[in-house]
This record gives sequence, structure tokens and C-alpha cells, in this order.
Amino acid sequence: MYKKKNQICTLRNGARLHRHDKRRNGTGYFQRAVRLLEGTDDVREMSRLSTIYGEYMSFYINRNRMAEAIEIGYRRETVIQRMSGLPRTSSRIY
Repeated sequence: MYKKKNQICTLRNGARLHRHDKRRNGTGYFQRAVRLLEGTDDVREMSRLSTIYGEYMSFYINRNRMAEAIEIGYRRETVIQRMSGLPRTSSRIY
């Protein structure tokens, strides 16, 4: 779990660094982070995935690529719907 969490943090930070730099493309960072979390049933990981999707949407919106942002938004909505049907975990943040 720790290794996966560390990888996700690294990928999110890489995507953030490239989000506003139009010379470089941060989509690879987002895609790798999403692949690590897609299909999880852990509500905390799903929460992270939702956050990553939100950042991914902003990435496309900042580049005026609304169709891609909307597509990511639908994927985010699916994750949130799945989360709403799962039991809640403790409020402890890790």
C-alpha cells in the first residue's frame, strides 16, 4: 500500500509541475496515476482517483480542450457514484 501511495504522489506531483507548462505534456503522468487506481474498491484510493480526475479535468480545461475534460468528468462521476455505495472508513487522514 505504501509503495502504491508513494507512486501516486510522485505522479500527481509530476502532473502538477507540467500542468501549466504548455511546452510539455502532463497527460502521461495523469494516465499512469489513473492506471494505478482504476478498479480499486478501497474508498480512500477511490477518493484519490476522484481528485486526480479533477486535476486531469483542469489540465484539459486550461488547454481549452473541453471535450476531453467532459469525458474525464464522466469518469469522475462514475467513481463518486461507486464511492457513495461503499461503507465509510474512519475519518483518519493518512
